[in-house]
Amino acid sequence: MLSLLLIAAGNGWLTTLHPGISALALAGPLLTIGIGQGLSVGIIDAQALGMVGPERTGMASGFLNTVKGGTAAVVLALFGALLLTLLEARTGSADLADRIAGGNLTPGSEQALHAAQFTDAMRIVLWCVAGLCLTVTVVVQLLLRPRSRTRGKAAALADGSLPA
Repeated sequence: MLSLLLIAAGNGWLTTLHPGISALALAGPLLTIGIGQGLSVGIIDAQALGMVGPERTGMASGFLNTVKGGTAAVVLALFGALLLTLLEARTGSADLADRIAGGNLTPGSEQALHAAQFTDAMRIVLWCVAGLCLTVTVVVQLLLRPRSRTRGKAAALADGSLPA
């Protein structure tokens, strides 16, 4: 859960970005996100590979890496689609949104406006990612909470496996 909280915090912190922000100012939020992702990789791999026998570790590792790679590709595509959709809504043009997102603008007076539109859209996407991470953190917490013993006893009594 710490990893998800770090990723959420890093994305929230990254919303302080603005046109012309320095690399040093981006270092803190990006390192926070990176540490969160690094923590999750080790934990997920250890948990998943610990559930299979030693003779199946290679197969499980390959499957896990395929799922992680596929998931990353889908999330990146959704992230980009949301960003482009927000840019298109702000500019009123899919072509202009594509050029802004790709950095293919001719220098001029409108460049500052487009940089601001990109920054605003990116902030919304980053807050969405942070919110999603916080939601997943709550779900993980609920799934990992210990089951109460009385609920387990009541279920055993109900199905007849425990004498009354």
